[in-house]
Amino acid sequence: MLDALVRTVLSQNTNNKNSSTAKRSLDKTFGVGNYQAVREAPLVDVVEALRCGGLANIKGARIKKILEEVYLKYGKLSLDHLHGTSDEDAKRELMQFDGVGPKTASCVLLFCLRRDSFAVDTHVVCPRAVEFETNFSLSNREGAGLGPAQGQ
Repeated sequence: MLDALVRTVLSQNTNNKNSSTAKRSLDKTFGVGNYQAVREAPLVDVVEALRCGGLANIKGARIKKILEEVYLKYGKLSLDHLHGTSDEDAKRELMQFDGVGPKTASCVLLFCLRRDSFAVDTHVVCPRAVEFETNFSLSNREGAGLGPAQGQ
């Protein structure tokens, strides 16, 4: 659960390649999913590990602050208790962390908790929307006398 939140923070304002690269670098530097080491590390070390993903100063500070708040509030680095809460309570609790707004909280609810939460985000692709866009584009090309798209 905590890992999902960290990954989603890393995905903010960037593409999948950059956020994945930043997560791999964080894991390489501190150990896979070793958020205790990230929490205890100097901010400058966390920022350096995240530099490859962009916005490292902002994301490093946010992640460290989230880890510290989780640890102080629950005595451990875990948000697994959210599995047993309502959608509204889970979203409200996630949004209490600095840098976690409705979109980030919805992504965590959708992908980690498997809740019915619709996150509108560049990283989230709705298969029906892609199908509609493809069909719409094809019909517009043909309607404009351009013929089918290349490769069709």
